[in-house]
Amino acid sequence: MLDAILTISGLTILYSTALNSWSTSLNLLFFYITWSTLLLAHSPLRIELFGTLISRLIFFWLPTLFFYLIDTGLPSITSGWKTHPGTSARFDWRAGKVFTVAMGNMLLGVGIQGVVEWTLVEVVGWKSAVRVSSGIPLPGGIAWDLVRGLALREILQYYLHCYVLHSASGMHVRWQHAGPTPPPLWPAMAHYDHPLPYLLNRFVPVYAPAAFFRFHALTYFAFITLVSLEEAFTHSGYEKLFFSGLLSGAAKRTAEHFASGGSGGYSTWWVLDWIHGTTVSARGGKKGRKQVSEGVTEKT
Repeated sequence: MLDAILTISGLTILYSTALNSWSTSLNLLFFYITWSTLLLAHSPLRIELFGTLISRLIFFWLPTLFFYLIDTGLPSITSGWKTHPGTSARFDWRAGKVFTVAMGNMLLGVGIQGVVEWTLVEVVGWKSAVRVSSGIPLPGGIAWDLVRGLALREILQYYLHCYVLHSASGMHVRWQHAGPTPPPLWPAMAHYDHPLPYLLNRFVPVYAPAAFFRFHALTYFAFITLVSLEEAFTHSGYEKLFFSGLLSGAAKRTAEHFASGGSGGYSTWWVLDWIHGTTVSARGGKKGRKQVSEGVTEKT
């Protein structure tokens, strides 16, 4: 099953992007055969959960390990690439704690996903939230689902992050924001949090769009892939990510969110932060959060 899903993971990207190659028809045929064989050999729920885990392992944890190794192995070089120069990850007990909690949270999210899917199908008698069927979505359909899924994720993440996690009991602040300032970010911090705020900040904004639009499993795996890569790069702490100014800007804004103590910058791409006036300055200014707090006070 692992070999088949690894193949599917790679072919999903190929299927959704490469349409002009002379070998496209052969690739699609091989893709369909692999997917159909997987469906015959395993239950839909097992495919969905294993596919989610494998996508996370490949596209989040491998980049995380890479960034962590170069950060700890070459601190004198990599510290100059950071949004806050001089901050580097260390190989110590805290790194082990961050890894353990982050992995535990990720497994918790997959477990809850499995419980929800099993309840919908076996208890309630409805269709599963994520479609695991032999029909393969067209590339245009995959692209459209990814665009609206990412847009809804950004909306959910902003409002939950701003108005719930930074205005409630403080568990999110005491956990994810308890590190040094400026933070020596490394990607595992994206999933390091108290379980409850983690579910609201990371699991719900990803799973809810997939369930709302009822993604095909292949689309969902591609969605998880994009989200995982985004989380890994934007929590790396690097101001320049070698190849993408867009991701570099998002990584800088994520670092400023932590450096400001969570006073602004509640979404990855900052569109809603800009609309609501919750952006933070290059020095981690707290003006944005103050404006939001005043707005909430006035409404109440």
